[in-house]
Amino acid sequence: MDATMYLFREKASLGQLQLARVGFMNCIFGMQLQNEYQKFLNNKRNYKWSSFIEAYANGELPSHGKTRKKWRSDFDRIYVPLFVNGNHWISLCINFIQRTVEIFDCAGHYHRRNVDPFAQAIPRIVKEIHTKSDGKSPLLSPYTLVHVSVPPGLNKSKSDCGVYALKYIECHFLGLPIDMVHDDNIRHARHKIAVDLWEAATDPVFIDRMAKYEPPQLDSDMVAID
Repeated sequence: MDATMYLFREKASLGQLQLARVGFMNCIFGMQLQNEYQKFLNNKRNYKWSSFIEAYANGELPSHGKTRKKWRSDFDRIYVPLFVNGNHWISLCINFIQRTVEIFDCAGHYHRRNVDPFAQAIPRIVKEIHTKSDGKSPLLSPYTLVHVSVPPGLNKSKSDCGVYALKYIECHFLGLPIDMVHDDNIRHARHKIAVDLWEAATDPVFIDRMAKYEPPQLDSDMVAID
């Protein structure tokens, strides 16, 4: 999952994808935000988001392919792969302009308990980073959850949810209908992801960029894994 998100991020940075104002998070971002959200609920008025979360919002993380672009001012939206219920992948599109969180799930479920932390926390994180940097104070009201409908009966194998989650992201940022991904071509989609990763591993441009990797400088005892 993270390797494919890294490819999206790097291809956008290189201009291979015309997505200058689109960001791609990694898996640990979703887990970390959900964990911090539980702490936030205990102290909403005075809670300070960790440097780890702020690093994502300021483009210092994910550290592989870091963008140094700030949410909302430099990015209009970000995509997030999210592991839910210990056995299932979904994906999110968080739009800072429309103030929405779109939910893509091949099983067609809402996952409100898993997704609501993003709708509640993201506007507060955006407010915190912009108040610090430019004195502006964005709205704190929660983002609207948007459940993206999918055809029923997908993922009969019960093992392709991760492929669906990634391909839904790809369809969405390319402006393609997500129902073009289905059980009849999902195995081909899995193979295409594997080929893309193999080609990237032997691409001199990606090899050079990986060789110039800079680890994140975080004021925290947490370690970034991406």
